[in-house]
Amino acid sequence: MIQVLHRAVAILEYLAEEPFQPRRLKTIAGRMHLNTATCANILKTLAEHSIVTRSENRLGYQLGPWLDHMGSKGLYRQCLTRVAEPEIVRLANGLGETALLAVIHQGRRYVLCHANGNRTLQIRPEFVLRENVYQSASGRLLLAYQSIDEIKTVIGQQGLPRKNWPKITTEAQLHHALRQIQRQGFVVRKDQQFARIMDRVYGVACPVWQDDAVVAAVALLVPAIRFQGAEGQRLIRAARESAARISRSITSSTGGMLNGVGGHIGQSNGRN
Repeated sequence: MIQVLHRAVAILEYLAEEPFQPRRLKTIAGRMHLNTATCANILKTLAEHSIVTRSENRLGYQLGPWLDHMGSKGLYRQCLTRVAEPEIVRLANGLGETALLAVIHQGRRYVLCHANGNRTLQIRPEFVLRENVYQSASGRLLLAYQSIDEIKTVIGQQGLPRKNWPKITTEAQLHHALRQIQRQGFVVRKDQQFARIMDRVYGVACPVWQDDAVVAAVALLVPAIRFQGAEGQRLIRAARESAARISRSITSSTGGMLNGVGGHIGQSNGRN
């Protein structure tokens, strides 16, 4: 029975990698190294509870509404998101860019809330929901404030970044890059996936502090064409100011509550 739970969770994590891309049964079964009948039974049970759902053409599976419903009731989301979400919306509306709040838990990055800007050219949703901790500015920033043991756990789970973080191919290089992030206090990441400047994406991430621990990251996702010169610096300043306001609000409105939950999500080591 426990093995079935592990398999179900692995399927959900796979679907979450690209939540807007339906996955066929055979594709899921192959990825999970399951026979088709076993995988179909697991998916049928998950679908009965709306944990997964069939795509509109019924040729694939996606994450279902149950996850959003239950996630909205979690203590951590209620505490941190209640404080931060208005600021994330204000940041997105003020800049016209996509903004989000992310946390790290057991080496994975999770987006608690995000808001789209009002520009015609917008970042695709899958950029917001990337799960790999190395692939996003917010993931890299949050990893930089984890303990040495937690970083080793991430390396054990996900390996070294390699193609997900160019030029970081050894553990020593990774630790050096993470120390640089701590010294700088923010991350700017240029997505290397695309060749044309209109398609390139810059990610900016800044830490949200509670006392001496980083509990989350505020991030912006910006098309490269709008991240040039003084405008890029203005966007970095705006993200840092937004993160600082959330930090002050958390400290004043939640007391020690986030620290109690932070042992499960977003736990970080102190400032250096």
